[in-house]
Amino acid sequence: DNFVTLIVSAFGVVAALSWNEAIKEAVLGFFPTQGALVAKVYSALAFTVISIFVAYLLSKLKTQK
Repeated sequence: DNFVTLIVSAFGVVAALSWNEAIKEAVLGFFPTQGALVAKVYSALAFTVISIFVAYLLSKLKTQK
């Protein structure tokens, strides 16, 4: 059971790293005239807010069961 959890987690990390690269390219495409640092800050803020929202929704779903 623990082994399966570790394998699934490893695939999740690989998928997250792949999405990281794709999102970086997309953000730089939206902010071509801005500096790379500004684009990274905007995307980090946006994904932080999204992550908090998703974590909140998942915690609500877990408590409803």
